[in-house]
Amino acid sequence: MRFKEYIEIQSKECPNREIRRVWQDMLYNFNIYSEKEETTKIYNKITSNIKADNIDYKRIWILHFYSPLEYKEKNLTDKDNIECGYKSAISDDIISDSGDEYVYVGKTDIHKFYVRDDVYYVRTIGETTLNRVTESNYCLYQDYLDLLNNE
Repeated sequence: MRFKEYIEIQSKECPNREIRRVWQDMLYNFNIYSEKEETTKIYNKITSNIKADNIDYKRIWILHFYSPLEYKEKNLTDKDNIECGYKSAISDDIISDSGDEYVYVGKTDIHKFYVRDDVYYVRTIGETTLNRVTESNYCLYQDYLDLLNNE
């Protein structure tokens, strides 16, 4: 017989009313402790599954996904489509090797958003790739980007 079972039996069958009340209080407190312990286990399990966003000192790949029209207008080459950078030491911004600053503007539980020259970029939390938001992937982030634009 477990201790909790013994407390349950005594809280129901104890002949002395005052002592039975003590057993009932013990059972109540025992249940609260069990629920708290279970809640702590669930919380720890959830937080262990959340990806950490530690990108300090990691190389960030910045993908621009320029359209053919932008290549012509800006006189770009394929080499301009990919840049590298690092997270800023003083903020969540990303600084490319060419010195361009991608300013952190907000996040969801999965993504972080950045902006440079009125163009949005998105990065999945924990990943080292910064992707430009284009016409082809705008629908994925539309709700959040609309919220950012209204603020």
